[in-house]
Amino acid sequence: MDSQLLAMAKEKLMEMVQHGGNVVVVNNL
Repeated sequence: MDSQLLAMAKEKLMEMVQHGGNVVVVNNL
């Protein structure tokens, strides 16, 4: 996987955790 894409995905996950918690992250995987 492209490292830039991975970094973006990680940022998005952290954002989701901050907004809705782990449940949101799991639902979007």
